[in-house]
Amino acid sequence: MLEEDFTHITSSPLIDWQAFANANVLITGANGFLPAYMAKTLLNLNTTLLKSAPCRVLALVRNYKHAREVFAPYLDPTFTKDSALGNHSGDLANFGVTADLKSSSTPKQAQRSFFRKFAKSPTSTTANPRILKEDKQVERKNQATNEKADSSSTILESQAKNKLTQPLESTQQTTPKNRQDLILITHDVSEPLSLPYPIHYIIHAASPASPRFYKDAPLSVIYPNVLGTINMLDLARINPVRSFLYFSSGEVYGEFAGEIDESAYGYVDPTSLRSCYAESKRMGENLCIAYGSEYGLPVKIARPFHTYGPGMKLDDGRVFADFVRSVVMGEDIVLTSSGEAKRSFLYLADAAIAYFLILTKGVNNEAYNVANEQGIVSIKELAQIIASLFPEKGLKVRFEAPKESYMPSPIMSCAVKTDKLKALGWSPKIAIEQGFYKTIRSYL
Repeated sequence: MLEEDFTHITSSPLIDWQAFANANVLITGANGFLPAYMAKTLLNLNTTLLKSAPCRVLALVRNYKHAREVFAPYLDPTFTKDSALGNHSGDLANFGVTADLKSSSTPKQAQRSFFRKFAKSPTSTTANPRILKEDKQVERKNQATNEKADSSSTILESQAKNKLTQPLESTQQTTPKNRQDLILITHDVSEPLSLPYPIHYIIHAASPASPRFYKDAPLSVIYPNVLGTINMLDLARINPVRSFLYFSSGEVYGEFAGEIDESAYGYVDPTSLRSCYAESKRMGENLCIAYGSEYGLPVKIARPFHTYGPGMKLDDGRVFADFVRSVVMGEDIVLTSSGEAKRSFLYLADAAIAYFLILTKGVNNEAYNVANEQGIVSIKELAQIIASLFPEKGLKVRFEAPKESYMPSPIMSCAVKTDKLKALGWSPKIAIEQGFYKTIRSYL
């Protein structure tokens, strides 16, 4: 995280950072570009503005190895995946295990134990005697082991709950490699989640956003946005959640010719594989509104448009990432289309301010566009801008046929409006030229 970006974010008068004092903040998809940046912002705040009352970041990830890379500056290098929950300095916890699974000595026994509860004889409505007999034999055989496991699990969870329900001590003596304010949780958000401590803020951002997933793994896109959203909203119902932020997307608008405010919707083909992203994001939004209506949850929705900055993946298939990668590698920028489609490009630090603003001051059950109205350019214009940032490299813009696996967006224009976000006092400060220059420099 660039120091100048952190200063830009935390110096914003729009955010009351003390709202996060002593709070537990759950961030799903925390390995991702945008949510990781929000997590790092909070962790850095704990060493500055929140020194006396730091928050705790609960970073939910699927890939532990990647999380170690993303959060390396905040983790104890001696910490291992097998470290106990009672430890800190970047704990790794897996709270997605039910009581049945935890009390069984092997995964196989756990699976059999669960399904035996519902096993019936083909000719009777009562439980199958043979299975019940086997149950008793298994129970006697593993009773000692299970009791020991249950006891250890109970003690471990009790220690964790006692520690994590209490405010953290001042971080004035905390070093970057000895953090008590970051908990890594390995879990598939598409599965229900239970945590042994209260959650005050939930930022649900788990979702593949790369076009390469739309064709090859559409269900991996749908599940986090639908099942994952249900699971996080259910978690919010049983916690003292002050605010729930759902990361949607500007793609929910579909093909729309006019100015795009939060009430403008265009055509999305539900039979197209590429629509797996837009349609599942739409469903996620409606789930948020439904839970907000039925249970009074304080839900807010952010609709990000193209966001770039240090830390973004340069191989995820999005054109602006490809352009940055080309400059970093000293290669010509290649366009696989006419480049006439127009998009809005927002620098990461400006986006982070917007997300925290929506989280803390946004209106419940409302959606907000997060984009740069002054940063709307065609793809061709963007390529030319990026190529010109480092004239000493002598890079050119070339045109080539698209790869067969790429699924481009059918949306040609993006006249996005951010009046609702501006009403909260927000406006972007980083111009496209400055933002992409800083981004490219971070990789050199």
